[in-house]
Amino acid sequence: MREETTWEGVIRWLVATLLLLLALTGVLACQDEEITPSTPTPTTELQCPGWCDNPTPSPTLTPEPTPTLTPAPTDTPTPAPPPPPTLAPPPPLSDVEALICSAGWDSVGLCEKALRVAQCESGPDYYAPVSYYHVGTFQIALAYHAGRFAAHGWDIYTDGIDPYKNSVIAFEIWSEQGWEPWPYCGWR
Repeated sequence: MREETTWEGVIRWLVATLLLLLALTGVLACQDEEITPSTPTPTTELQCPGWCDNPTPSPTLTPEPTPTLTPAPTDTPTPAPPPPPTLAPPPPLSDVEALICSAGWDSVGLCEKALRVAQCESGPDYYAPVSYYHVGTFQIALAYHAGRFAAHGWDIYTDGIDPYKNSVIAFEIWSEQGWEPWPYCGWR
């Protein structure tokens, strides 16, 4: 026996549904006789010229009453909205954050932005250790910026984890290239 395709199954279902609907409306009971509908009204029923073997009464439609909406009483006054919340002043900068800002970021009004980038780069630990490729608070690339540290007389591996010295170098990089060296955190 072959399997039925999806379309064949759909067609069989449609035929069965159509036959069921025709049987429910009484059309199949009078199939040999001529059907004459009466004047179309909501209670129209199909009538056979003679008595059918299985007459089915048609349902009578009665309109449902439309509910009337009454407005809510306006005797009670509407309460005033609560006042907007007052914003708390920003928390004071920690000593480390003050050092970071004093590395030049304050002079250009970018202290808060620099702190956001630093926190994004190194997390809550401003003393981020040396990784394989980056060092310190701003995660400065070892391969590209060791000379900047040397120009200040600092060693990138030991002084790179100092938040102030790392911020001084980061400020120099930012002064030349903007936030581009920090492609993810610099756009926050």
